[in-house]
Amino acid sequence: MQYDKVYEALAALYLRLSGYFVTGLILHSERRGENKGEIDWLAVRHPFHAQEARGVAMPEFLGLKHGLTDIILCEVKSSNRGFNKSTRKPESVEDVLHWAGVFSDDQIGTVGRQFLPLLEDDAGYDIVREGVTEANVRLRPLLCCPSLSADDTKRWCLTGDEIMRFLDECLDPAKAPLTCRRKYGYELWGQSFEDVVRWVKERKKDTTPTVEELLNHLANLEKSRRSR
Repeated sequence: MQYDKVYEALAALYLRLSGYFVTGLILHSERRGENKGEIDWLAVRHPFHAQEARGVAMPEFLGLKHGLTDIILCEVKSSNRGFNKSTRKPESVEDVLHWAGVFSDDQIGTVGRQFLPLLEDDAGYDIVREGVTEANVRLRPLLCCPSLSADDTKRWCLTGDEIMRFLDECLDPAKAPLTCRRKYGYELWGQSFEDVVRWVKERKKDTTPTVEELLNHLANLEKSRRSR
């Protein structure tokens, strides 16, 4: 089992359930056969997103603001490491902003200069979570470390306890409101999410699920599939 793929799936699922469109992004290089870097997830949430029938409050962790287009540059880590060196380069940030297509050429230089300090290891929690806002578009960098808990880091970092809390709130059929039916085919979630969603929905415990429990389940599932 590839832990990094599971961690990436958890980050993407958390953001998707929070109303973001999520995609990966490769930063192209002028050199043949190389790339400047890779963004694990670039997530965009539009200003008037609503899904009230689901009956789930959006995570306080994200600090969402109504009326803003919210863009998150997310890197997924297996430990409490900072952003990749390739991501911290001004040209990389400019490439991301050009690709996102929400800032004009004149705005990209200004936004990029304000955004780069937020990628540094010593950037403060509140400053990073607030991000950079220009013309009703907010840009923020988010580290995701599913193997950690909130007590393990002082930076704005999406950790395993927050991910699993929200997944449980969104997916557990027992917690569904009358306006939302949560029982339908797991395959509709796609290959990346199907096993995770199935486990969260079918587990028979009153406690909030943990990343460690999920990893153990997926490891056993993989062994079972190989032995067939």
